[in-house]
Amino acid sequence: MARVSVLIPARNEKFLNNTIREVLGKAAGDVECIVTLDGAPPVAPLPDDPRLSVIRNATARGIGACLSQMVGAATGQYIMKLDAHCILADGYDEALQADCDYDWLVVPGRYQLLDETWTPGRGPIHYLYLTYPWLCEPQFGCGMHGKKWLGENGLEGRYFYREKRDAHILLDDMITFQGSCYFMHKARFVELGGVEDRFQLTMEAATIGLKTWLSGGRCVRNKKTWYAHLHKGARHGRGYFVSKHYSSESNCIAADFWMNDRWPERRRGMRWFVEHFWPLPGWPDDWDAPHYQADFVWPGTPR
Repeated sequence: MARVSVLIPARNEKFLNNTIREVLGKAAGDVECIVTLDGAPPVAPLPDDPRLSVIRNATARGIGACLSQMVGAATGQYIMKLDAHCILADGYDEALQADCDYDWLVVPGRYQLLDETWTPGRGPIHYLYLTYPWLCEPQFGCGMHGKKWLGENGLEGRYFYREKRDAHILLDDMITFQGSCYFMHKARFVELGGVEDRFQLTMEAATIGLKTWLSGGRCVRNKKTWYAHLHKGARHGRGYFVSKHYSSESNCIAADFWMNDRWPERRRGMRWFVEHFWPLPGWPDDWDAPHYQADFVWPGTPR
């Protein structure tokens, strides 16, 4: 097995040490952990381990810039981006690289992390879809957001429709994912240009995922292993603050970029992508009709 470089961007993260111990303690093979302290010192002294290296930014540069820094320093054949408040399954590193072709992006099964016990909670959550950007929906508003794939008509009890139907498919195509964890060949991440600063906070997962799909690759959910992610919310606060206006505007700029095939390196277009996963909840049958975008009111536009 090859080396895996686990990359953790961090800013005011009180669970960072817990996550570093997960990365180093749960690995079965050769791993290194690279942390970027982005504009703030660590909340607590970091573990003393030769497999840990730290990049310190005097002022915050953002997740996209941090990822570029860490990828440049990484010595592994594979990289795994990980949020600073996660736990991992034993042997996650070898399980993920065992099923990761060069042009794949792979994500382990995701659970909710319970901070009181530091154990997995509700889950797994394998399937998200991208919301239709030009018809604002109640939960997230406008733009392309990863949303849990519930029953065909919305809800089906407490169970997620796709989770039940496709539970037996251990390596399955996914439309998008939560940006808290993803795994791929380092060289492939570099080829795709990483995550641009303009999309770094609100569209990280959709950006690197769409780059993977539209370049001819594949985004895969690997249900043979898992991780659990803590939703910090108001209780624990965010390390990176994003204003609601900035988030809305960034989401719409990104939607315009992807929906109108503005990425010059693409080998596939959005029509291919949508048809590959059709039908999508909330997407009209004539989703590419120009009037939807023409009638859309951009955030901040006077009414």
